[in-house]
Amino acid sequence: MNTKHIYRIVQIWIIFVVICPLFSNAFPVHAAEPIPEAPSHLETIVMYNQVNLLWQDNSTGEKGFIVERKTGIQDFDTIAELESNCSFYLDMHLKAQTTYYYRVKAFNEKGYSSPSNEAKAITETSPTQENPPEAPSRLLGRATSPTQVVLAWQDNSTNETGFEIARRTSGSPYEIKGQVFSDETTFTDNMVEPDRAYFYKVRAVNSYGESSYSDEIQVRTKSDKEGDGEVSVPSAPANLEVLIENKMILLTWDDTSTNETSFRIYMSIDDPDMFALYKDLPPDTTRYEEKDLLIPGRTFYFRITAVNKYGESDPSNDAMITIKETDSKTIPDKPTDLKAFEVYSTEVVLKWTDNASDEDGYKVERRRIDEGKFTTIQSTPSNVNNFKDEKLNPDTIYYYRVYAYNSAGNSFPSNTLEVRTKKKVSTDPPPVNPPEKEVIIIKLQIGSKTMIVNEKKTTMDVEPITMFERTVLPIRYVVEALGGTLGYEVHSKTITIELDSIRIEMQLKNPIATVNGVKKQIDPDDPRVMPISVPPGRTMIPVRFVAENLGCQVDWEPHSKTVTITKQ
Repeated sequence: MNTKHIYRIVQIWIIFVVICPLFSNAFPVHAAEPIPEAPSHLETIVMYNQVNLLWQDNSTGEKGFIVERKTGIQDFDTIAELESNCSFYLDMHLKAQTTYYYRVKAFNEKGYSSPSNEAKAITETSPTQENPPEAPSRLLGRATSPTQVVLAWQDNSTNETGFEIARRTSGSPYEIKGQVFSDETTFTDNMVEPDRAYFYKVRAVNSYGESSYSDEIQVRTKSDKEGDGEVSVPSAPANLEVLIENKMILLTWDDTSTNETSFRIYMSIDDPDMFALYKDLPPDTTRYEEKDLLIPGRTFYFRITAVNKYGESDPSNDAMITIKETDSKTIPDKPTDLKAFEVYSTEVVLKWTDNASDEDGYKVERRRIDEGKFTTIQSTPSNVNNFKDEKLNPDTIYYYRVYAYNSAGNSFPSNTLEVRTKKKVSTDPPPVNPPEKEVIIIKLQIGSKTMIVNEKKTTMDVEPITMFERTVLPIRYVVEALGGTLGYEVHSKTITIELDSIRIEMQLKNPIATVNGVKKQIDPDDPRVMPISVPPGRTMIPVRFVAENLGCQVDWEPHSKTVTITKQ
C-alpha cells in the first residue's frame, strides 16, 4: 500500500512538469513595457522674447514628450505636449527680461520618465519694443460732405499704441485734432467747414516716443451753396482717359464748363473708393502728364472736378491704370570698352565692360569689311561680359559692336571694334576660353546683421547665431549671393537649395540632408545640429555644411567671430 502511494505522487509531479510548459505556450505572458529613458542635454537659445529648446532623445518607446517651465521658486508647469521622436520646441511670446527654467520628460502608457537637466534662459528686450514706431504712409483723404472729411493710411509699425491726427488750415500751425487706437487706419473729421482747404498728416506713437509724420495731404470740403446761371458751380468734366505715353502717365478729358477757375485731380492708390486731392490745375486745362507715379504693380484711380467760387462740380468718370514692370523700365546703360581679348585665325574672344544693372542680356553684332550692315550673331544672358566668335575666315577684317537690352528697348551700342583674324598656320595655338567668373567672397559676423559680398555691404533682417558651437545663419542671403536659388515647401518644411548642378534638400528639425540624392548627416559629430526657424520666419542652417557642399571654402576667425565663404 505504501509503495503504491509513493508511485502515484511521483506521477502527479511528472504530469505537472510536462503540462506547465504547454499552458505557458498557449497563454503567453508579455514583459511589461518600461517607462522611457529621460531626455538629456537640454539647452536653450534666446531670441528676444522667445526661447528655442533643444534636447537629446534617449528613448525608443516613448509616446511623446512634455515641456515644463517655471520662473523663480514656483513649481514647474506643463506648457506643451509633443509627439514622439521630437527634440525641439519654440516657446514664444514671453515676458522680456525674465528668467525662465525648463525641463523635459518623456512619457508612454506606463508613465513619465525622470526629468532632463534643467536649462535656464533670460529673455531680452526686443529692439522693436524699445524704439518709437515706424511712420504711417500713403495717407489719403476725401471730403464726403461739406462738414466731413474721411482719412485713411497704411500702418507700417508693429509696436504703436495709437495714432495722432494733425490738421491745419492755410497760414496756421498744425494742431492734434484726433487720436485712434493701435491698428486702426481710418479717422473721420467732423469739425470742418464747407468749401475750405484743410491739410492733414498722421503719426504713430508709443511709450518710447512718436514716429515722424506721414506726408502732408490737402483736402477741400464740398460747398453747401447751390445756384444757377452765372452763380452756379461748373459742370463736370467728361471722358476722362488715362494711358502710358513716353514713360509718363497721361490724363486727358473734355472741359464741359465755361465758368471754372481751376480743375482738381483726385487720385487713389489700389483702392477704387479712397480718393484724395492730388493736383490743382489752371482753368481750360484738358491734359496732364505725370512721371513720378510709374511704380510697378500699383493701380491708380483718377477722377477730375471743375471748381469756381461757388463750389465744386460733380466728379468726372473714374479712370484706372495698373503700372506694369515694362512701363517703368528705361533702356539699360550701354556697354563700353569692347576689345578683342584673344585673336586667332578662325576665332575671336571679345570682352566688354557691363555698365547696366537692369539688362535682360546682351546682343553681339558683326559685319565683314565687305558687308554693308551689322547682323546680330549672338544673344547672351545678363551680367555676361564676354563672347567667343567661332568659324571665322583667316586673315579677314571683322567689325563688332555690343548693346544691352531689356523690355524697354536696346541701349546705345558700344564702341565699334575692328579685328583682323590671323593667317592660317599649322602651329596656331588652341583658343583661350573667356575669362572665368569672378570669385565671390562673403563675410558674416556672429551678432551682426551686416553681410559683406565682395566688399559691398548688405543688411540682413536676422543675425547669425551659434548653436552647439556651430554657426547657423539666414541661408537665403548666402545662397542668393552665391547665385543659387532657395525654395521652401510649407507642408513638409523642406528647404531646397540649388546652385549649378548641385541640389541640397533639408528639413526643419532633421539632422539628415540629401545632396544630389545622397543622404548625409549635417554634422557627423553632433546629431543635434539641424535647421531651425527664427523670427521673422528666417531659416537658420549650419553654414559649413551648405557652403562646402556647394563647392565653397569656409573659414572661421574665432577672435572676431567672423565666417568667410569663398566661391571660386
